[in-house]
Amino acid sequence: MADIIGKKIDELNESSNITDETVFPGVIIEGGVISKTATKISINTLKKNIQSGVQFEQNIVKDLENSNIEISKIVENTVYQYGTLSSLKINDFSKSYKESTIYFTSGAAPTQLTFLKSPIWINEEPTIEANKDYVISICNGMAVIGAN
Repeated sequence: MADIIGKKIDELNESSNITDETVFPGVIIEGGVISKTATKISINTLKKNIQSGVQFEQNIVKDLENSNIEISKIVENTVYQYGTLSSLKINDFSKSYKESTIYFTSGAAPTQLTFLKSPIWINEEPTIEANKDYVISICNGMAVIGAN
């Protein structure tokens, strides 16, 4: 994988044979500069998100366009903000006292929520329902979910 940390968005295609279809583990943008990795994202998606106003800030991952999200590892002390999701797959999470929070909306069909490494659920293990807004809070390997 090409080293993209510290590069400006406009420099991505100019270095290291990166194409618009290149997929990285993900990025968080601070002042137009890639600062750290978080979830999978392609250069095309990154550019489109920036052009359409999707905001990336330190400790915030925000994607309101994609309906299928896969997070390779939940980063501690990070807020994940998503729009209406068909599926949300979380492969791993940090066991840290620093909380991470995930916001998403389940559309007309319930969002398929998958944890490859399941947290300890404080309340019962969730059953996602259609047409609800959800928040998941993960801290020290434990999770709680709420819906409105």
